[in-house]
Formats: sequence, C-alpha cells, structure tokens
Amino acid sequence: MEQGKISSECSAGSFIHRTDDPNSVDRPSGMAAWLLEYNVAGGARVVTSSDSFVTMPGSFLLFRAGVAQCYSLDPAQELWDHIWFCFTPRSHWHSWLEWPSMDVGISHLELSSQADHKYLTGRMRRGVEMHYSACPGNNEFVMNTVEEVLLYCDLWKATGSLASMDPRIRMVQDLMCRSFDRQMAVADLAGMIGLSPSRFAHLFKSQVGQSPMRYLEQRRLEKACELLRMTQMSIANVSEATGFSCPFYFSRLFKDRMKSSPSSYRRQL
Repeated sequence: MEQGKISSECSAGSFIHRTDDPNSVDRPSGMAAWLLEYNVAGGARVVTSSDSFVTMPGSFLLFRAGVAQCYSLDPAQELWDHIWFCFTPRSHWHSWLEWPSMDVGISHLELSSQADHKYLTGRMRRGVEMHYSACPGNNEFVMNTVEEVLLYCDLWKATGSLASMDPRIRMVQDLMCRSFDRQMAVADLAGMIGLSPSRFAHLFKSQVGQSPMRYLEQRRLEKACELLRMTQMSIANVSEATGFSCPFYFSRLFKDRMKSSPSSYRRQL
C-alpha cells in the first residue's frame, strides 16, 4: 500500500513496503523541506555518513532540509510500515526540533510507551487522511498534526529518558548551541563544570552518544547549513560564524559530511 501527495505547503503519506518493494531511497542532496518519518511496524535501515542503524516501531526519524537521505527496508524485516510528513518548520517550532542526533541533520527519537505509539499512530493517520480530503484548510490541519506530534515529543523529552541527563552535560550542550563562533576545547568545557577532561569526555559520551568535539562539530555544520540556506553570507563568513577558523578546513569537512561543497549546497537549494 502506498499513499503520498505533494503540495506547495506540506505533504504527507503512509507506506507499507515489503521485501518485493523495499523502498530504497537515496537522495544525496536531501529535500528542500524537512522530512519526519514515523516507524509504525517493521523497520528500516538508515545509512549515515559514518554508520548505519535500524529503526524500530515507535521511533521517529527527522531529516533537516538539504541533508542526504539514504534508507530502505531492513533486510531482516518482512515489512516496513511508516507514516511521513514533509514540511517547512514554523518559526516557533525550532526549539522543539532539537532531538538526539545520529549525524549532521539526522535525528532519531524512540518512544517506549505502547500507549504513546497507539495514540500518535492514530493522530498521524488522521493527518494523512485529511491531506487527501477536499475540506477547506486541509493543509493547515496537516501542519497542526505535525505541530501536535512535535509538542508531544518535546513533552516526552522533558519527562522521559532525556530528563535523567546530568544537568552539567545539558549546560555544556546549551553553551555549544548558543556560541558557535566561540573556540572550545575539551579542557575548557570540563573546567566550566568542575570535571577533569577525561571524566568530562567519558560522561559526555555516555550520555549523548558522541564525543564532545564530534557533537560540537555536528551542531556547527547544521548551523552552517542554515546560514547557507537563509543568508547571502560568503563561505568564509559562514565558516567564521560557525567556529571554523580555517575556511579551507570548513569546506573540506562540509563536503565530506554533506557530500557537497558549501557553494554547491547553496546552489542546489
């Protein structure tokens, strides 16, 4: 079964893919809008720039605009039942879109509650149905569905597993995301919260899943993507604004992670 429709404001659809139709997606330049995928049953294998992982029922995938998308039915699964929404975030949504990151611009969130899974599946299927309806304001209904889902996930982050994160690590994360142009070293960040560099690095990785510098690098690249999309800043100025002191290194790293040079990325969008 396959459903999907594109509009100028948003799009939505639901799919069930089986082994004879594995739905292999390979978009090196991503899409012009954000993509939210919800795994209802089965699973997909998602390939990132450095690794791969399998989604599980009750999990979300979130791809930022312009980020490479590479995924397909996991070979170990008989099917992949998923619901998707493609959208441009409204200005007040951005704080709700800070999810655990698997790679630059790719986030992954798992809800453990069956009640949450059942509720969200019903709400999103209703959003897909409304997308196909002839009712006035159906696109607004879809956007409201996306907003409800994001709010629900934000509430889960506040009360679920992320709430148990060490507040010192959260403080460091907040600093990293507020001060992209500031030069930061592990020793400096550790000193801010009264830990030795080795203890800080171990604690950060155990709670975030990445080393401090890897996490900071990803946040900086995501900010660089935003500046390339939304401003006319030169590549050198984007590099400086996101904490990369050497434009050549920034361009090389950007191309390695995004599979496109900064200038090509901007032209494609």
